[in-house]
Amino acid sequence: MTEFTLYTAENAPEESKSLMADSVAAFGMVPNLHAVMAEAPTLLKGYQVLHELFQNTSFNAEELTVVWQSINVEHNCHYCVPAHSAIAASMKVDQGAYSGDGEHRFRFYREHLNSTHWVHDIFNLSVHDGQF
Repeated sequence: MTEFTLYTAENAPEESKSLMADSVAAFGMVPNLHAVMAEAPTLLKGYQVLHELFQNTSFNAEELTVVWQSINVEHNCHYCVPAHSAIAASMKVDQGAYSGDGEHRFRFYREHLNSTHWVHDIFNLSVHDGQF
């Protein structure tokens, strides 16, 4: 099994230290994923920028969560699913919105399908795939 270093503000590469501070400002702590990514400052910065851009889309909290969790489940990520479940809870998102249960089952089905489609065919989208 691969072992990763979990960096802190004290032992992170110099270029990552301000990024670690940004993580603390955004999340109240340094998530383990960020602590690992600190090994490569450009990777951590890219992840933070993409995260911010995604959160600044027109998606509401439920839609963001459905997209995140659809991708996490599709990739069978045992770290991301519980992490984003906790994030969803902090955003007051009903678990049914991303678990496919109850009244939400069809409400967010389009977001789920589009997300899994992107995972499988990200480079094969065409105008025939419809409106996204």
